[in-house]
Amino acid sequence: MIQLHSLKEDFEQDFLSFVLDTVRELFAFETNGRTTYKPEDIAIATLLMCTFNTSAETIQMIKGLPSADTLLGRINGEKALEIGEKINQLLKKRLETVQFPKKGKITLSGDFTENPFYGDKEQSHAMGGKPKAGTYYFIKYLTFSIVVEGHRFPTGFYPLTEERLQWVPELVEEEIAWLQKCGLCDRVLLDRGFNNFEIYNNIDEQGNKFLMPLTRNNKLNKAFDAREPSIGKRERKKGFVLKGYRPEEWTGDYRVLAIRIKERDKKKKEKWKWVFFITNMKIDPRTALFIYKRRWGIETAYSQVHALEAFTNTPKHGVRVFLTGLAFLLFSSWVFFNWRLAKRSPRQRNRKPAHSPTVNRKRFKITVTLPRFRLALMLCLLNDIMEKNEKKRDYIDGCFKKVDAGVLV
Repeated sequence: MIQLHSLKEDFEQDFLSFVLDTVRELFAFETNGRTTYKPEDIAIATLLMCTFNTSAETIQMIKGLPSADTLLGRINGEKALEIGEKINQLLKKRLETVQFPKKGKITLSGDFTENPFYGDKEQSHAMGGKPKAGTYYFIKYLTFSIVVEGHRFPTGFYPLTEERLQWVPELVEEEIAWLQKCGLCDRVLLDRGFNNFEIYNNIDEQGNKFLMPLTRNNKLNKAFDAREPSIGKRERKKGFVLKGYRPEEWTGDYRVLAIRIKERDKKKKEKWKWVFFITNMKIDPRTALFIYKRRWGIETAYSQVHALEAFTNTPKHGVRVFLTGLAFLLFSSWVFFNWRLAKRSPRQRNRKPAHSPTVNRKRFKITVTLPRFRLALMLCLLNDIMEKNEKKRDYIDGCFKKVDAGVLV
């Protein structure tokens, strides 16, 4: 496996420029002659917030950086939805530079992400949800990722408001259309939050295969109750196609799959329950369950995105969208940087992929882990700040050597 010290010669130039190329346009603020700090200063301070996973008040303790009020005030000057559109464009711009393996299915996965909100509940971006972190209100985002060989590549980021929530079917259609144009969408896996006949019909009309859980309602329960007495042992084990449920709004050739799964309750006791999936694929129920498990890659990605997100309690929508979107961009940089290393790595035919020190482009391994990525970016930024002070520069160089030796990882 490629070690970090093998990149040492051009580390600062190659690594830092690769990350900054992803986020540079996000910091293209308009400035005037009275401004003390340039957009580059705001960028360095904000990226340090992300790598330290801390707040602007903590970062301002480093000399030469803007104060928390200056930093958050400059970010808040941008409109939230315009920030979201810019982040969406930057994610797609990076994705266009990647060549994926021709073999294998590319899965599009979508989800709703929530960040706790503690401000004025009357604002349009404060939306209700299940209680979490001491609040019933959240700032919500619609996000998309493609899953290739188990690895997640963010493709879409859409901040939501109460008004924009009704545009979700159009946003899903727009995202799929762009990915189809690039040849990056073989099937679509969504969760229960996308249960909408308009979404089903749009995906089917676009010629895409989809699979998602179906929310139970009175009509579905009635159809299942009528079928339940005749369910045999084989169907209980393998699942079956429920034919008695067909709403009038469905325009495509859809199938409802009933699958019996085992789960644990709050007391960790195992019990069996029936779950339902809707799909336009001609597959058996157990295969559908296996395919849907591929979607869980995006759930893992969200926890990694949060590790790159700066901390703030501000109720200002623009700041929250900016920092959350920046975390998605940094996560994207981490994934694509590893992909770039995979392309550079030579292959060894005589060794199995599991024991090979090189990276296979089809099933590439993570060369630079997320903690090491954060640490390397942090040191590059600090090195840029302290380059005029030789003593501090020597200290940073010493830290680089420790990173190369794996001491700080």
